[in-house]
Amino acid sequence: VQIKMDLSVSGMDVITSRSLTEEQEYNMYDLYVLIFDKDKNVKFRKYATVEELNHTGNNPTFGSLSITTTSGESYIYGIANVKTNEMKAGSTDLFEQLEGVSNLADLQKVEAVLAVSGNIERNQASLVMSGTFEGTDATAQQKEEGYCVIPATDNAVLSGKIYLKRLDSHITFNVKLDNSNIISFIPGSWKVYNVPTKSYLTAQESDAATAASDYVDAHEFINFQDDNNGKYSFDFYMLENRKESKAYDGKTITTYS
Repeated sequence: VQIKMDLSVSGMDVITSRSLTEEQEYNMYDLYVLIFDKDKNVKFRKYATVEELNHTGNNPTFGSLSITTTSGESYIYGIANVKTNEMKAGSTDLFEQLEGVSNLADLQKVEAVLAVSGNIERNQASLVMSGTFEGTDATAQQKEEGYCVIPATDNAVLSGKIYLKRLDSHITFNVKLDNSNIISFIPGSWKVYNVPTKSYLTAQESDAATAASDYVDAHEFINFQDDNNGKYSFDFYMLENRKESKAYDGKTITTYS
């Protein structure tokens, strides 16, 4: 059957002068779709170029994709920006790794690795993203697994979307001085230590980076940014791809941003 599914990129609303713009963080230049059957073996794969994604009103955040596959119980995964990015997958690139996936277990083993170890910047406006199809009426577990039933009706439009999330967190630290107690303090430079060099391509409960060698220090010290009002800040990108945040002191993070 031929089906059509919608695509959506989740927001990451942190913008600073040293980083990609908000629009650039949303860009979706290609999409690799894998559809698994009820036994979680690959029954369909497609690499879609930007021309095939049918961006809504030329908006790189939303779009749709039409494909021809078989009906029935399915698990749908999408990975965006697989050919142009600042990652690699072991000794090969992400595209080659995805071409070798034959079942869902294979996909869950794929690791995105920084091409430049210790890189905390993203210079290409093509951030790697991954996600599952979330049916409109699906349970939380089904959304997490990308489960849906593809109808045996040609030209069907699936009710739901593939929601893509980035492997990169964009982290900003702000330092605000308490002028009533501090006469003068000007922070000079900053550096990030123990940067994870890799992440699983798909969101999972465990970390890909487990050995000490999987963490490296950023290459250099960088000067703080000053807004001329006594507020200093710095920001960086870091790999992470967990399904849920860890609870701390009885609290959890409830929104993606």
